[in-house]
Amino acid sequence: MAHMRIDWACEMIRLAASPRLVQILLAGTLLTRTAFFMVWPFLAVILLRDFHLSPSQIGSILAGASVAGNLMGFYFGNLSDRFGRRNIMIAGCLGSVLAFMVLATAHSVLLYSLGAVLVGFCRSAIETPGSALIQRPSKIRLPANWPFTRDIFWPMWAAPSAR
Repeated sequence: MAHMRIDWACEMIRLAASPRLVQILLAGTLLTRTAFFMVWPFLAVILLRDFHLSPSQIGSILAGASVAGNLMGFYFGNLSDRFGRRNIMIAGCLGSVLAFMVLATAHSVLLYSLGAVLVGFCRSAIETPGSALIQRPSKIRLPANWPFTRDIFWPMWAAPSAR
């Protein structure tokens, strides 16, 4: 237990020493994932109560949104290399606003499904370029001992963190 507290304290120190843009990207990722996954239980209740869908139909809609978002990550990574990470991330933020407006005003299963898929796409459009920016910064000055600066250190840093 004490070992975990020390690891957590070391990670917080490392985060505090990170550049401001990296901190903003990590906070944005936390917020987008939180917003994305906090909507799901309520979406499931609405689809069950108002539209009388079966649990397997609701699961298919939510799983489809998640899978679509994850698959689009490859596409958004390619687009961010072509058009710039910042542009794709801004488009993802604007798309997220639109997607959550679709979810907020939806009155049919089709619109709820479309909104869920759009939220997945936009989450991917924000997180994929953000991850690329953190792992391979081009305009960020990072400390020499920061683990993301060299690809060889990435597995050594990620493995102990995946508990």
